[in-house]
Amino acid sequence: METLLKKQNSFDYLNTKSFIETQVSLLSKEFEPSSRWFSTKTSITEEKIPFNVINEVVLTVNTCIRKQCSETFNQQAISHLLEQIFLLQEEREREEIASQMKIDITETTSFKWILSLPEEWPAQNDHSLEIIERYSEHRLNVSNLLNKIMETKQKYEYLKHLREQLSPLHNTHAIQQNLVDRKGSLAIELNKMRVLMPKLLMTIEKNKKSLVRKRSETTFPLLESEGLNPIMSKLNPVSDL
Repeated sequence: METLLKKQNSFDYLNTKSFIETQVSLLSKEFEPSSRWFSTKTSITEEKIPFNVINEVVLTVNTCIRKQCSETFNQQAISHLLEQIFLLQEEREREEIASQMKIDITETTSFKWILSLPEEWPAQNDHSLEIIERYSEHRLNVSNLLNKIMETKQKYEYLKHLREQLSPLHNTHAIQQNLVDRKGSLAIELNKMRVLMPKLLMTIEKNKKSLVRKRSETTFPLLESEGLNPIMSKLNPVSDL
């Protein structure tokens, strides 16, 4: 189905593009005075207009036509026009589908009769084997449909929740200005952080170096003290082991 729709959309796109290009070619067609115009001109005007003047005017008009068509109806403009046409068409189709669609969510209690169906046809009911097999088949189909309905309901609730969460964003006037305005309070605070961050990093680096220097000053002199130095010199690792 999806492949068929893609082919249909591609077919519609090519047809629309061909139609627009045909209309553009008609608009960009060079102007030529007709023989009827020449005969009418001769009968109306007393003074004959030279053909070189007519040709110059026609050449100027055709030059303006070609220039206007090349600027207005180039391939980029045609592609943009096609895109806008199909966007409007898709939006209209979605609106038509939405106007015809009615979603009714029924509580699960209304499906209890499906869950209460016995797995097999009651033995006391004397029916043919065909009816019994059809009952099992129909019961399985109904159970599968119930599962699909429940899955659809869960998906509907999830999408409904997302829509409620995103609904404030559809109203641009309701969005906080400090989130979108460069002069808002949020933007000002971010600029302050951008300025203060290098200073903070520099301060942390200085404190780190100072801490390392203090540790070195408090650790190594202990080895030179009178208490530790004689003891360290007397230790013999090999003999002690």
